[in-house]
Amino acid sequence: MQHFRRWLDGVSARVCRPAFIALTESIRQFHHDVLRYPDTQWAVIPNPLDLSRLAVTDTDRYTLRVELGLQPDTIFVLAVGNLLPVKGHRYLIEAVARLPEDSRVPVFVGIAGEGPEREALEALIRQNGLASRVRLLGYREDIGRLLAASDIYAMPSLSEGQSIAVLEAMHMARPMLLTTQGAHTDFLQHGVSAMLAAPGSATELETQLRMLVQSEPLRLQLGRAATACLATMPIAESIPMQLAFHAAVRAQFRQSCDLAHTTPTVGNGT
Repeated sequence: MQHFRRWLDGVSARVCRPAFIALTESIRQFHHDVLRYPDTQWAVIPNPLDLSRLAVTDTDRYTLRVELGLQPDTIFVLAVGNLLPVKGHRYLIEAVARLPEDSRVPVFVGIAGEGPEREALEALIRQNGLASRVRLLGYREDIGRLLAASDIYAMPSLSEGQSIAVLEAMHMARPMLLTTQGAHTDFLQHGVSAMLAAPGSATELETQLRMLVQSEPLRLQLGRAATACLATMPIAESIPMQLAFHAAVRAQFRQSCDLAHTTPTVGNGT
């Protein structure tokens, strides 16, 4: 079904030749090179960010960690996303299972989201004896509080576009453990502003996670670099840029229609 949809998207784009908005340059290239979208009018405009949902108080970190039953020295790894196979949560759980439980730094993973994979993930948690170290938090509205309480943000996706959750974690200066699948690789560099692992590899996730857990300086460096990276992106101008692009496309369409109506018809001379 996914391949059919991609084929249909490509055919529709070539026939209709509309204007397009891509969230990043790599997404634009994918649609052009793989789906064969035409060389028509494009704009690269990132996702907007609703900062109001990230507003937190000075006590939110402490109170949420108390709610979750975390000790002050526990490293809280947060993942946010629908419980779907493509989100790769099972590989994050398997990575945690590889970490020694008697580590000098305790680790807790909270996965916020709902979806059809819940039962399978719960079974995986039980099979690996991780009930005290991994918890499915369900659907949450308080993403800002969760990010404030967390120490590491993880997104083990097998495939991803431009994730708003990643932008939110960047805004909150959280060190991130991501995969190499996603538009975030357009602007995040491994070891500089995020740690990147191969998708579907619990081994690589565990290696990168271990480094983050054991090094507070690394976590601080990555978080600060991610926030600095976000500051270079036109997030605040995203919606005005979209509106301006739509207005320009509409104006061009109206102009082409006016030209079509005013162009004289050449008769056959009879």
